[in-house]
Amino acid sequence: MPTLFMHGTADELVPYGTAAHRFCRADQPGWMIMFGDKSIFDKGRRLKLPGLLYTYVGRGHEVSGYMNREVPKIDQFLQSVNSGKKLAAQEIMVPKGK
Repeated sequence: MPTLFMHGTADELVPYGTAAHRFCRADQPGWMIMFGDKSIFDKGRRLKLPGLLYTYVGRGHEVSGYMNREVPKIDQFLQSVNSGKKLAAQEIMVPKGK
């Protein structure tokens, strides 16, 4: 199943890569390891699964609300999926300020 990810590299709540939830210490209550979008995307890429990761450089957890703001990117992804074309894994870096 093709996947679309959008994540900020400076997210302090949900890790971009692999880290503890909210970056807690292992001895704190509620500690658990989380695999963020970058980790999941990289695993999919190694397995040759189709996916698209928008990496928002220097942005934080506010990226979680971009679904309404980035409708054209989402629409383009969905149209590519529905076209029947074979998709590869692709990462797009979005510099801060764009």
